[in-house]
Amino acid sequence: MSLLQIADQTFSLAKTDFMAYVGLGEGGWRVTWIIELFAQPKEVNGQEWEPQLVSHDFKLDLMPAFSASLEADLPLSEAGEPAFMLHVFAHQPLEHARLKVSRLREGEFNFQLAGQVGVFADERDDGELPIRAECNLRLRGVLVDENPFAKAEERLVQFFDRKLFGSAERSPHGGVFFKSIQESRIGRDIP
Repeated sequence: MSLLQIADQTFSLAKTDFMAYVGLGEGGWRVTWIIELFAQPKEVNGQEWEPQLVSHDFKLDLMPAFSASLEADLPLSEAGEPAFMLHVFAHQPLEHARLKVSRLREGEFNFQLAGQVGVFADERDDGELPIRAECNLRLRGVLVDENPFAKAEERLVQFFDRKLFGSAERSPHGGVFFKSIQESRIGRDIP
């Protein structure tokens, strides 16, 4: 099942992305997660909706999901920002969010997210619509914010099992990208 549901409207997902970023932040090196869900466009009440649900400064530790599963309420970040934003007509915060991530096999996870969000399509929308997303995600890889390959690998193994990743490649945006073993077989481009 691969869907995004907003109130009584269900959208099929056209594309998903899941990767990790290891960078220096307040308190030292940490992992931030990038999760993006892009829905197929659909006409709703005479308007075209093409929802996108995107993580926003998402720092929750997902490592327990690498061995079993993780279920948690998503608090606001230290800056008071939500963990996910929904874009239909404008970016709106996902509030009262609950996340469940379960390991399916090495590098693949079942992702479930529920909460409330405003869409503001018309005057009937009071900003408290229920939202639910469910899909399987494959970890594309990890971008480490270190330029020397040796340093990047040292940072990677602070947080991840090196066996889960193939060779390292320089990212055109800076840093080093470690493709997951599954993505190395598929041959996707680096970010």
